[in-house]
Amino acid sequence: MEPFKNKYCENTLKPFALSIKKAYPKFKSKNFITESTKIISPLEMKDRVRAIAENLYKHLPKNYNTAVDILISSLAESVDDESATWEVESKSGISGFMVWPLTQYVELYGIDHYEKSLEALHAMTQRFSSEFAVRPFIERYDKDFFKVLKIWKKDESHHVRRLVSEGTRPRLPWGIKVLAIHNNLERNTKLIFSLRKDSSLYVRRSVANHLNDISYLDEDLFFKTLDKMGNSKEEVWIKRHATRSLLKKGNSRALQMHGYDPKLKLKTNLSLSSNKIIEGESFELSLDLEKKTTKESNILVEYIIHYPKKNGSYSPKVFRLKDTKIGKSLSLVKKIHFKKVTTRTHYPGIHFLEIQINGRQYQRLSFELEVR
Repeated sequence: MEPFKNKYCENTLKPFALSIKKAYPKFKSKNFITESTKIISPLEMKDRVRAIAENLYKHLPKNYNTAVDILISSLAESVDDESATWEVESKSGISGFMVWPLTQYVELYGIDHYEKSLEALHAMTQRFSSEFAVRPFIERYDKDFFKVLKIWKKDESHHVRRLVSEGTRPRLPWGIKVLAIHNNLERNTKLIFSLRKDSSLYVRRSVANHLNDISYLDEDLFFKTLDKMGNSKEEVWIKRHATRSLLKKGNSRALQMHGYDPKLKLKTNLSLSSNKIIEGESFELSLDLEKKTTKESNILVEYIIHYPKKNGSYSPKVFRLKDTKIGKSLSLVKKIHFKKVTTRTHYPGIHFLEIQINGRQYQRLSFELEVR
């Protein structure tokens, strides 16, 4: 799998620079491409984004409003289609991941130009996402910015409505921590509550992720917010997706909300097809479950892999095995792959696999991973 950072390279900078040159004929696109390619070569993804934005600053007019008008004019046409993704490139202008350096430009140089920056972020988020760039503005302008967010959550573009929830997430991955958000979580719940039945799944998924963030920080507020929701299919989906972290932790309140009995007792028989595996290969998990009565019960079956870390300690990762019902007995089989992935480094040695059902841990077996 090609590293994500390669989304920013000479090949992607060429059409990027061409779009800017169309909007600003004086733009020295060849110099920009040569300089940017050299600068970003040794950098990781986020640093590449920042470096491109900083180099843009050198090549655009120093008047911020003029520069931002050029960037807005270089954008592709807005597509409010849920099937469209950030991966899609457009011949009409800058779109997808190449918009990120533009939002970074606004973040770096626009904090003192509130109105113009709002205009830019509103436009840019419809081609990618301004979720990272809005956070310094929330920190600086707080109450004024939340007034804007209340307007944006009614915007006709689902990209803008999604930004209202995503940009204010308390634990946004890669986003800077904003005390104005962390210190006023209840305000956040009031802001996003009306988006719970939004027509766009893209928006509702963000609302669920936002609430999942809150579950880490204020569990009582989290459940208080969910308790106010109804039972429409949209709200049921959000409640389920928002509680996913608490379910993995075996939180009894979350389990009971979804009909799982945390006190359910089962007899388990766990086995692995091999107790030794080479990275890149797979093995099978087999699990037989039995309970005393034949009355059907809801069960959430998960397996936890305890991965060894470089320092010798272990890091548990919970995976869904089956969300189903059990009468008297149930048998499950799962093939588990140990492919090389960019998000996790596999260290050789003893690993542990543990079964968790309705938040309760059962059998635990060990296996050895060989890394070549």
